[in-house]
Amino acid sequence: MIDPLAEAPDAPAQVDCPACGEPQDVTPVTVLQPGDPQLEELFRGKLNVVECQACGQTFALQIPVVFRDDDSRTIIYYLPLDDQSQVGEAEDQMVSLADRLFVGGDIEEEPICRLTTTTRAFIEKIALSVHGLDDRVIEYIKYQLFTQLGSKIDPVRTELLYDFSTPLDDQLTLAMLDRETGAAQAGMQVPVAYYEELCATFASGPAMEAEIEDLFGSVYVTVDKLLS
Repeated sequence: MIDPLAEAPDAPAQVDCPACGEPQDVTPVTVLQPGDPQLEELFRGKLNVVECQACGQTFALQIPVVFRDDDSRTIIYYLPLDDQSQVGEAEDQMVSLADRLFVGGDIEEEPICRLTTTTRAFIEKIALSVHGLDDRVIEYIKYQLFTQLGSKIDPVRTELLYDFSTPLDDQLTLAMLDRETGAAQAGMQVPVAYYEELCATFASGPAMEAEIEDLFGSVYVTVDKLLS
């Protein structure tokens, strides 16, 4: 696991091109913060993408990346996993990391910790955080859409993601993507008023707050938990 507390986390490294096997010297970006120009690279799918100097093939580095926002006490961790059974261990590592990362301050305020295992989910969590949206409520809305429109949206083949590229004052846009290819299929809009109503409901008391925590649990917050 990468250490965001390291003085120079983005250290030079050498990787082999998956196409021709030629070693490549790279300096991967492993830590992102609000305002970093590398965030735009991430959103455009260009972050940690390497072009082989020997054969010209481009490939993405499969490495962990952390987004940390000290002002909002938020840490979002991207960890590409070979096996989803490793999620539990990764969650434990994240909790330990957050304890070290956010030392001091208001002890009543728990840091926001999120684990993601795909680049698309990593981008979405960052966008939701930057726009001040509660990702738990967004995932709950996705669950409602999947269950209510089950005959039209197959959760096995389709992924719903917050579309931050088309902001509207009174609507939230969710993009429908093919899980395997990432190709956009369509989009749907959810009234901001409905999102705010759900936020108010879940914040109405300890019982409701406990309910949304129980729905997702720990730091791996995804609609897939509710659909499994």
